[in-house]
Amino acid sequence: MNLTHVNQTHRNWTAVGVLGGKVEPVVDPRGLLTPWFDGWSLDVWLYRKSRLIAPSRLHKVRQSLRGSLPIVYTSFTEEGLHVSWEIFGARVDGHETVIEKVRVQNLLEEEAKARLYLSIRPYNPEGMSLIRHLAYHEGGAWEINHALAVVLQQPPDQVGCSDQRIGDVSILLPHVDSCRRLSCGAGMATALAAYRIGLAPGEVREFTAVCTTNKSVKVNGKVVGAFRDVDTSALREKSVRAWRSLLSRGMTVTLPDGKMQKCFEANKAFLHLFDDGEEITPGPLTYHRFWFRDAAFLINALDKLGYHDAARTKLLTYPSRQQRNGYFISQNGEWDANGEAIWTLMEHYRLTRDKNFLAAVYPAIRKGIFWIEKKRGKNEKKEGPAKSLMPPGMSAEHLGPNDYFYWDDFWSLAGIRDGMEAATVLGKTRERKRFDQFYRTFRQDLQASLREVERRLGRKILPASPFRRMDAGAIGSISALYPLRLVSADDPWVANTVDYLRKACFFEDGFFQNMIHSGVNPYLTGQIAQCYIYRRSAEARPLIDYLLKIATPTFTWPEAIHPRTGGGCMGDGHHGWAAAELLLIRNLLFFEEKDRLVLTPILPKEWTEEGTVIAVERGPTYFGPLDFTVQCRGERIVLILGQPFRTPPSEIEWHLPFPVARAEGGTQIPAAKKGTVVFPPTTRKVVAWIDGGGGGR
Repeated sequence: MNLTHVNQTHRNWTAVGVLGGKVEPVVDPRGLLTPWFDGWSLDVWLYRKSRLIAPSRLHKVRQSLRGSLPIVYTSFTEEGLHVSWEIFGARVDGHETVIEKVRVQNLLEEEAKARLYLSIRPYNPEGMSLIRHLAYHEGGAWEINHALAVVLQQPPDQVGCSDQRIGDVSILLPHVDSCRRLSCGAGMATALAAYRIGLAPGEVREFTAVCTTNKSVKVNGKVVGAFRDVDTSALREKSVRAWRSLLSRGMTVTLPDGKMQKCFEANKAFLHLFDDGEEITPGPLTYHRFWFRDAAFLINALDKLGYHDAARTKLLTYPSRQQRNGYFISQNGEWDANGEAIWTLMEHYRLTRDKNFLAAVYPAIRKGIFWIEKKRGKNEKKEGPAKSLMPPGMSAEHLGPNDYFYWDDFWSLAGIRDGMEAATVLGKTRERKRFDQFYRTFRQDLQASLREVERRLGRKILPASPFRRMDAGAIGSISALYPLRLVSADDPWVANTVDYLRKACFFEDGFFQNMIHSGVNPYLTGQIAQCYIYRRSAEARPLIDYLLKIATPTFTWPEAIHPRTGGGCMGDGHHGWAAAELLLIRNLLFFEEKDRLVLTPILPKEWTEEGTVIAVERGPTYFGPLDFTVQCRGERIVLILGQPFRTPPSEIEWHLPFPVARAEGGTQIPAAKKGTVVFPPTTRKVVAWIDGGGGGR
């Protein structure tokens, strides 16, 4: 499709769909519904007082989620009428469908007449999607490109079709040409169903469309009848119960910040929407396919929210996704995939301690490590800073043109490290020694490369590759800290790189990636915030606040955001990797650091006001499930821990945003002036008193 027909400034949408389904229809910010993958769309129009009112042309349209679930509610008020519609996924007669319930209410103190149109459009929020054949069947069924598309539960007063030769179906409104079937060689067919409305003051009328999500369903009386007669209100309630049941089983949090609370809950649900069973995809539209890179973050988020079964289902497919030579392949030329696959497998083990799982995937881990060693061996004889590193490749596209990316090296090195742990757990002593040798030589080669970079750039800092100057591509190199923890939180190489990126590559408080993405990138902003959290630095707060600010009203983010329009300008308009960074909120509350557990590392002062409660329930950690509550009682802050740990950490480090005078937890606990309380894992309750004379609240 010609680039002039592709949306490049407002790539925003919200996924909806059936829980456990394979397809995620999308809804754009003005309520345009796209039921089929990369397909046609259904729009809602109002006609009143000789004026066609289309949401896409209105200045003010409201949109939100119902109950933080993937149920999108859109509304506008014009000419005294309030029009709202709700879109959600449900199964009908064994079919995945998406249901649109439209409601029109008269807000005037007099009778109001209007027309409501449900219009079929040859495009979606990404760009054009050709409609070559249209047909309306008795019983309220529209057929598009020879497949059943939508069934109207209320018979329309009129229907009409138009093609490119005549022009868009909207042109002659309110006159509707009663054409019910046509073909358009240009693929620009349009159609609508018209409802004449006469509403008394306060009166409401409702209309429902049931859409297929599978473009191969054929029109037949049984299916049309099932769609037309189904009780969609009952389906909605059934869907809500199923979603709430699933979400109640994972990690839950109680936060003083209402917007952050809703963001956490919405993206927790969206993660399950992106889950297609044996794979997970980083988007419903542009990126509806599997990559090991995105899956590393998405599956790890499922694991760290307590959905181990869902993560395990996908991870057990990894051996079958591996080539005989050991390469975990999404697409050729991505040399980070093996490290990402192994790290994700081992993160699952660290969170579940499931040895049977580890034994099942270990042969694939082993083959993956030997592939890494062989792959980097291709550069063994190369002189200079790329010697014995991973070969040049495409890697993550936001790093720039093909190069020797440190991102690939850090992921590969972490994969070998994690393979060492797997071999140790399973008693593979000989292989553990071989992996240890691979790890030590690889790390030495990497350190030699970095020393040359230091000589060239004059300081300890991580460019995207050994041959690059510092630029936005260096964002990939901070993976050494987040999420891989190959270095300590205060490592100067990463600290200097993060500080450089913060000063040189930000628009407002968002990371601006000027290569490929050419916009503010939410998930990369989140990765920098994660590094600050690991450093216990409040520098993370403005970044987190900015992410909440630029989120859509439905708490979604595109891959990159245009700095002027505020709309998506790259990639999927509902980006799964960005959704997975809700782990920012998890790490804001707790994270693991080697054998230590860290609680509330950068606790905001405003979260400690009198009567405030912060809580985590069923939070998975390397030490077992975590439950804790922070209760703020004036000059005392009380921490209560729940069940004992499966494998206790060496100690627990609790951070408060002010100096602590003293702390008690069964026995006296030394209190640090900076507000850090350290106590043994057997302690179940800690009371900290604010040091009123030391700059506290």
